[in-house]
Amino acid sequence: LLAQSYRAHPADPVDARLAEFVNQPRNSACRALFCRLSEGSYLFGTQRVSLRARGDRVEALLGSDWVPLEDFVRHTQASQGIHLQRAREVACA
Repeated sequence: LLAQSYRAHPADPVDARLAEFVNQPRNSACRALFCRLSEGSYLFGTQRVSLRARGDRVEALLGSDWVPLEDFVRHTQASQGIHLQRAREVACA
C-alpha cells in the first residue's frame, strides 16, 4: 500500500511549495502532519503555524522569526513526536 502524496490547493503558491517539500522521500513522515486551514495557515500535528513562500522556499513563523520550513519541522518534531511516530508508521505500512 503506497502512501498518498500531498496535493496542493489550486492557485495557492505556498501550498504548492509545501507539497513539493512534503512529497520528497526524506520528508514523507511529516506529510500527514500538515493540514491546510486557509491560505498561509496550517496545522502541523496539533500546532497552528503560518507559512509563506520566499523565493524558491517555504518559511514558517516560529515565535517572532520566519525560519526555513526544514528548521521549523526539525524544531517542532520534539513536541509533535507522537504524531510523527504515527505518520512514520503509516508511511512505512
